[in-house]
Amino acid sequence: MMYLLRPPSLLLRLLLVCVLALGLGGLAAAAPGRSGEAVLEVANQEIVTFRGSYDGTSPAARVDRALGRIQDLEARHLKAPLVLVPVLIGDQRGMAFRQEEQVLFVLAASDLEAGSGESLEQAAAVAKVRLEQALRALEEQRRLPVLLKGVGMALLHTVVLAALLWGAVAARGCGAGAPHGAAQRQVHGVT
Repeated sequence: MMYLLRPPSLLLRLLLVCVLALGLGGLAAAAPGRSGEAVLEVANQEIVTFRGSYDGTSPAARVDRALGRIQDLEARHLKAPLVLVPVLIGDQRGMAFRQEEQVLFVLAASDLEAGSGESLEQAAAVAKVRLEQALRALEEQRRLPVLLKGVGMALLHTVVLAALLWGAVAARGCGAGAPHGAAQRQVHGVT
């Protein structure tokens, strides 16, 4: 009887680990780069590396802010065109990534890789294409049919796992009981 109580707790632990692992998809935290760098990733796609501070904000804080703004976008905003807007704060040049009236983040001239020869406009154009692809992926993930399919697959896998665990417990119970039953038959046969 004790064996029957253990698999459900194991199943619950496995289910909890799976739910936590799956729930963390989509947006990623600032991926560590070289010292002082932070990588903005959206939908498991690297968008841009922030290498310098902009308007007194560190690269890691810039990634956090950008992720927060992207996460707060409503589904209707994900389809809106992404616009690049040149900005200047003090002597710091940048290119703001804007969707409708929301500025998502600013790519600064200080973010360019030293010696790459890439201009701010070129780097912004590459990042824009990457971000548009990532936003399309996020929009796709938020569609009801995709969510329902994911929930259905998770339930199917949970049922299969539960059946396998139940089968393993049943097999272990039969295997453990057979030698004991055979021993009892031998004792009864001798007596």
